[in-house]
Amino acid sequence: MTLRAFFDVDGVLTNGSFLYTQEGKAGKMFSTGDSDALKILSSIAQVQLVSADKGGMRISQQRANDIGLPILTMSPKERESHFRELRNSGTVFYMGDSALDSLVFESVDISACPADADPLARAAATFVTSSNGGARAVSEACFRLLELTGVSSREALRAFFERS
Repeated sequence: MTLRAFFDVDGVLTNGSFLYTQEGKAGKMFSTGDSDALKILSSIAQVQLVSADKGGMRISQQRANDIGLPILTMSPKERESHFRELRNSGTVFYMGDSALDSLVFESVDISACPADADPLARAAATFVTSSNGGARAVSEACFRLLELTGVSSREALRAFFERS
């Protein structure tokens, strides 16, 4: 079984806040606790980040580079059609946080959102993490996804630890 896992950037990997200066968007707040979990999940799945934030893409791209993951620029509507197509060749997971993401959840096999996601996203998600976006919600989702696919989180963590 091919597992493809997609994670929204803003509100999921970040706390959803943007730092602005007079020159425009200057920063986003990312959790340091998510990168290892994403790398562990990458050992059994094709993992990608997605963002609709064209104005902050340089910032998101830098974080994706730091983690070692590809990032796609896609609107929620583009995500829905892309994920629906991918379901023909495997299992698709998506983690988002917005009301629009609640509609995207309908096009995937497994969906998740952070505890502080929009109420519509929380109601539509397969599961809701106990952590907020940008505060280890992605890490929690990665380990939950491992367990849902029959992989022991503890064993995956040990294998990653031994390779480090």
